[in-house]
Amino acid sequence: MTPHSPYFSSYTTSSSNQHITVANGSHTPVIGCGNIQLQSSLLLKNVLHVPQLSNNLLSIHKITQDLNCAVTFFHSHCVFQDLATGRTIGIAKEQDGLYYLQHEDSKECTKQKGLTSNHQMSSESWRLGHPPFSVLKSLFPFLFTKVSVESFHCDVCQFAKHHQTVFLPSNNKSSKPFDLVHSDVWGPASTSNISGAKWFVSFIDDCTLVTWIFLMKDKSEVFQLFFNFYQMVQIQFGSPIKRLRSDNGREYVNQNLSNFLKEKGVIHELTCVDSPQQNGVAERKNRHLLEVTRALLFQMSVPKSYWGEVVLTATYLINRLPSRVLDGVSLVQVMTSFYPSIPIMTSLQSRVFGCSVFVHVHSTHRGKLDPRAIKCVFIGYASNKKGYKCYHPQSRRVYVSKDVTFHETESFFTSTQCQGESNPEEAKFLELSSIPLEKPDLVEQQIQLFEPEVRTHNLEDTLNISCDLNPDNLPIALRKGKRSCAKYPISQFVSTKNLSMQHQSFISAIDSIIIPTSVQEALKDKNWVQAMNDEMGALERNETWEIVDRPKDKKAVGCRWIYTVKYRSDGSLDRYNARLVAKGYTQTYEIDYDETFAPVAKMNTVRIILSLAAHFGWEMHQFDVKNAFLHGSLDEEVYMEIPPGYGVAGGGSKVCKLKKALYGLKQSPRAWFGRFTQAMVSLGYKQSQGDHTLFIKHSQDGKLTLLLVYVDDMIIASDNEKEKQNLREKLAAQFEMKDLGKLKYFLGIEVAYSKHGIFISQRKYILDLLKETGKLGCKTTGAPIEQNHRIGNNEESPKVDKTQYQRLVGKLIYLSHTRPDIAYAVSVVSQFMHDPTEKHLQAVNRIIQYLKASPRKGLLFKKEGNLSMEVYTDSDYAGPVVDRRSTIGYCMFLGGNLVTWRSKKQNVVARSSAEA
Repeated sequence: MTPHSPYFSSYTTSSSNQHITVANGSHTPVIGCGNIQLQSSLLLKNVLHVPQLSNNLLSIHKITQDLNCAVTFFHSHCVFQDLATGRTIGIAKEQDGLYYLQHEDSKECTKQKGLTSNHQMSSESWRLGHPPFSVLKSLFPFLFTKVSVESFHCDVCQFAKHHQTVFLPSNNKSSKPFDLVHSDVWGPASTSNISGAKWFVSFIDDCTLVTWIFLMKDKSEVFQLFFNFYQMVQIQFGSPIKRLRSDNGREYVNQNLSNFLKEKGVIHELTCVDSPQQNGVAERKNRHLLEVTRALLFQMSVPKSYWGEVVLTATYLINRLPSRVLDGVSLVQVMTSFYPSIPIMTSLQSRVFGCSVFVHVHSTHRGKLDPRAIKCVFIGYASNKKGYKCYHPQSRRVYVSKDVTFHETESFFTSTQCQGESNPEEAKFLELSSIPLEKPDLVEQQIQLFEPEVRTHNLEDTLNISCDLNPDNLPIALRKGKRSCAKYPISQFVSTKNLSMQHQSFISAIDSIIIPTSVQEALKDKNWVQAMNDEMGALERNETWEIVDRPKDKKAVGCRWIYTVKYRSDGSLDRYNARLVAKGYTQTYEIDYDETFAPVAKMNTVRIILSLAAHFGWEMHQFDVKNAFLHGSLDEEVYMEIPPGYGVAGGGSKVCKLKKALYGLKQSPRAWFGRFTQAMVSLGYKQSQGDHTLFIKHSQDGKLTLLLVYVDDMIIASDNEKEKQNLREKLAAQFEMKDLGKLKYFLGIEVAYSKHGIFISQRKYILDLLKETGKLGCKTTGAPIEQNHRIGNNEESPKVDKTQYQRLVGKLIYLSHTRPDIAYAVSVVSQFMHDPTEKHLQAVNRIIQYLKASPRKGLLFKKEGNLSMEVYTDSDYAGPVVDRRSTIGYCMFLGGNLVTWRSKKQNVVARSSAEA
């Protein structure tokens, strides 16, 4: 009944005696009746026209009979639903205790309200991870009108879920939970997750379809994860797993898993080769997870490095949304029906993944004037706590808290960050209540996402939202080859802003000098010209060669200039150095060279001498022999071409007949060391048999003098100042020497002195390595290698440049001379130099990041009460899973100072820990 005549679309006048009786018992005349198009999908027939009424009245009994519809009442609205089609044909909103069914005066009004509903549907869809349209309709029926259904489109769903033709579903289903568990492994991801994971494994219960997802850094973790999952199911649910269905991957078909399944009586069902359809539940579940994952990534422009957290969030949402294959019941509800007394999973109000959030900073972790919240990005729901996971990229920490304010329309990331983002360091997952929070950046720029201001209905507060639409009728995606994506160069940058001023000056000094690559380039700089002239002058004074005509039956060895810059330990410029070297690779064995071996000082010997010097209080001096190789005499007849940049009279037939050794010749090191040994023996020194580069002399008064030589660098340690001075004078008479004073820098090792003793480090060498690898501005790590690592031969990991890998490992081996803390890590990565992969290179980069955190660390040699020798040793029995060969390590202390150490994998497999 209505008092408004304009509402009628068709109208018929009634007889004069027709009337109705109202609530007070009086009679009111009816002057006509007709049809009213109340809403686009709601036509009211035989409506009475009663002018004396104050409001329109609608009979629930009448409309359900005439329109064959059902009316469902909620606390804020009621819904009219067509019983034949199931469509929603009308919505009435509650106001002042009555339900008002809105009349639409025009098609434009209808369209506008449909669009308003679309905005609200979009908001709810984003919060719930873009579930299927049918799930949204069942959760929020009041939002679905004819216009809103027809006009609702979601590009994110199309990008994330577009698929091919469906496969026929299987009708076989388990009757009890955990009778059959499906499993599959997905990966590797093109980008590591913030936790370092590149894979995930899924375990799906066939009866309830409840899904468990575990992230992995390597596929070899599957066995341990299934073992833990089996234990959890048995303890929490009291029901052992009876069957496990998987593909034939090596992560499933291996001795460890097979033995465990046999022990527990679990039947392992394997698929046929190239038949992923036989593991359809796991394959479809993975596809469903990735569809939701892509949607969550796209909606807020989340970088791909967060993919692992997105997968976990997708699993959380799917497990709590209604599933069509379970007749609209959630997966968790079905599981609860079997185990009503077990609180399986907690549920929190759903939020938009990737939005900006503000996590409350408790008073114990802030000052009175500090910010009361820290800005983070929402990355999901905690699995073992009733709280939200919020990630702070600056500190790489994940906080779990319920004291969170959400800005769901504001993305934490810019849209460009999804392209070529760099891999962050592994996130540290921490509980908020136990971690002091740093002050947030209050000027961080924000990206505002537009959303119309419409009234929202947070039905999650009143409805028990459950889980997964498992699309059994969707196709199974066959596995494809992995595609590689190139990052934009701008994502790879280095910075020196965090270095000290001294280090920045050192880097600037290195970058300011260009090393010539040819003689023509060097001749343009007077500094290099002077260095070349100094070298030629030394060669002439030493009578290194004589100019002759080349014999017809002899070939001449080529030569070239090598240009380097010498720096002091503090990074300042020492001198320009030009070295003329022979092309020894053109020599022929037993024609122009024979023996080539020459010893060099062992680093163990260097550290022993330093320990003795610290114990006895000796002063150590350093000397350098200029053009050392030129002092060695040649026994063979060798001819060399005229040096580039210099000419002689007589044309191109002239060559240099070498009388002395020259840098680059194969026999030069041996010739020089033989000449130097003769000189030392003639001065009364004895050559050590443990290290042939160490020369020792005992004076008659019991004093000791030690000289150690490394090619042309030598150090002298003694408590006999008279003998030290005599040795310097005698050597200077035979060789051109340069006194470098007190030992400060030797073979890349910096030496410092204090009242506590002698300290050595390789700070400059580490800075050089950081600059070479572009890691001056990299993030640091607290350990050189992961605990319980599984670094082995990974055939599926991409290969890397073998030469680059060997070069980096070689530098790390040299760094371990003063850094015993990296000895084991270097020992591990050096085992894969023949065929390195990306995983091995990541382990090398981790060591470099560890060194970045502490470039000044080194060894301190201090004076102890006695000069005793102590040795400690141990082994890791059958530690590596690849070959089960044990790793042995030892360290030796002399006078309380660490002088030698080693970590090495044994060549054979030990039969017991005692044997190892």
